[in-house]
Amino acid sequence: MSAFSYLQQKRKQLNLKVNDLCIQANITRAYFNQLVSGKIKNPSASKLHA
Repeated sequence: MSAFSYLQQKRKQLNLKVNDLCIQANITRAYFNQLVSGKIKNPSASKLHA
């Protein structure tokens, strides 16, 4: 389980579609999927702030 897998849980809890979350956070769907899957270990501070 990724350190960022909570994002997926929270997204589902808030009933948000992945695309809607990505638009609000100003990230790509691919970036979100990489975060949740653990492929990105150290995201930039600017991405985390979004």
